[in-house]
Amino acid sequence: MTATGSATVLPVSDLAAAIAFYVDVLGFREDFRFGKYAGVSLGAVQIHLNGNAFARAGHGEVYVFVDEVDQLAAAVTARGARVECPLADQAYGLRDVMFLDQDGNRLSFGCPVAKKA
Repeated sequence: MTATGSATVLPVSDLAAAIAFYVDVLGFREDFRFGKYAGVSLGAVQIHLNGNAFARAGHGEVYVFVDEVDQLAAAVTARGARVECPLADQAYGLRDVMFLDQDGNRLSFGCPVAKKA
């Protein structure tokens, strides 16, 4: 058996609003919608949004590794995303930023800290 990928599933209270946030603010692409469940992607990263009643909105978290985070953080912030943790170099070797979606799910984006010459 070989695993070929995965998708984080985030519970959301309003599927249409969630899709709009992920597409219009974060820059993801909508891949599919089936009832109260949808998938969005950014490059090879897939996130599934679950709007079904049994899903408890606002308790999800995903960390997306990117090759450059400064421009992404500026663009997403300019489009109105709520910043939970501002862009900063971290002691664990990554430069990252954390946003909250409309339900309070945490979305972090980061890349390795550039080595100083």
